Amino acid sequence: MSDRLQIEIDVTTLLAALERFPSILAPRLKAGGKVTAEAIKVESMRRIARRQGGPTRNRHTAEGHTVEETRNGDGWVVYVASPDAPGVPRFLEFGTEKMTAREFLFPAAAMHEGFHDRLMREIVVETIAAEGLGD
Repeated sequence: MSDRLQIEIDVTTLLAALERFPSILAPRLKAGGKVTAEAIKVESMRRIARRQGGPTRNRHTAEGHTVEETRNGDGWVVYVASPDAPGVPRFLEFGTEKMTAREFLFPAAAMHEGFHDRLMREIVVETIAAEGLGD
């Protein structure tokens, strides 16, 4: 009788799954990022309406909210443009020497930070389970 134990394991399938995992995970994370970006946009628009005197005041700033894909294509950006009054969104967010800031975009983003973190974690866990890597 031998006094040693020998175990042989074929890890080819595991290594293949780990190699393709980033390409499977990335689009799912990007889709989750869009959910967060849209939520930030909606909350920021609400803040404009509440803080700036109702839906008609600074209407262009509220309507100027946009969610676009980043230039490198791996995420989303929320920005505010007001063609009729180009400086107004910046003046409201950061203030001027004659006006205090009336932030709307950055507080909306900060408010959704925890939501975004939980969403990204859920997506990673679900993708691990879907690919059979969590067993």
